[in-house]
Amino acid sequence: MAVSLMSGGVGATLEEVRRVKAPKAQKRWYPISHGEMVDVVKNAIDQAGLTITEESYGLMGKGGEKFFGTFAVTSPQLQESNEAGTQTAPYRLMIGVRNSIDKSMAAGICFGARVMVCDNLCFSGEVTVMKKHTKGIMRVLPQAALQAVKQFPGFLERQDRLFKRLREVTPGNSPVEIVGTPTADGGMEYRIKAQAKPVDHILMEAYRLGVIPSSGIGQVYEVWKNPPHDEFKIASAWSLFNAFTEYLKKIQGENPEVAASRSIRLTGLFAKMYMPAV
Repeated sequence: MAVSLMSGGVGATLEEVRRVKAPKAQKRWYPISHGEMVDVVKNAIDQAGLTITEESYGLMGKGGEKFFGTFAVTSPQLQESNEAGTQTAPYRLMIGVRNSIDKSMAAGICFGARVMVCDNLCFSGEVTVMKKHTKGIMRVLPQAALQAVKQFPGFLERQDRLFKRLREVTPGNSPVEIVGTPTADGGMEYRIKAQAKPVDHILMEAYRLGVIPSSGIGQVYEVWKNPPHDEFKIASAWSLFNAFTEYLKKIQGENPEVAASRSIRLTGLFAKMYMPAV
């Protein structure tokens, strides 16, 4: 499956990606080919016991100097939770990968998820690998990629916990709520329940963080008020989160690197806003 990219970029097959060769090393710069980067990530996924179910590639630049790809992966753990309906919302784990052969960006890997009902993609900055093209990169990159991919079970658990929390909360003004939980000795343990933030506050915070431009504030709000999917017609933080990812979907088609960066900030914002303190 190919991805549509910005002007000067095209969706690409794996064969086309492999045809782009890395130039010779210069002083401290040791570029690797896009094909080598793909092989590093695929090997890490295989060694971690995951299975690739879908892969997408794109090239940018006159000679394909910039590369961005995504892998949809699954595992027995994820398959069981989807089939049993124990996940908050069925989704696929995504691994994003990037590389360049023109010194424009480091080789990188990040984790994300694609919600099945709307095909919206969101990335998390929780698990990332960024390596500059310096001498010995192919000695350290494979191990770094494997260590990152091995964090899949923990990432999956935290991602599902965040998604579940977002479905429980309705954005809006609300007082601080004290929640009591019975303890084993018959007493009560109290904590402050996460306070719901008003929608306008979240929109402005997303703008300040660079998740969306000022022109996107109204567009995200409109999608939240009139969602294109029945799944998001309940006015929850989950539907607001997906209104943002629906907006970022357009950027994904124009510039996946920028979309991934903004998505990481978005996920971090909602985790900060809505995950209750432990």
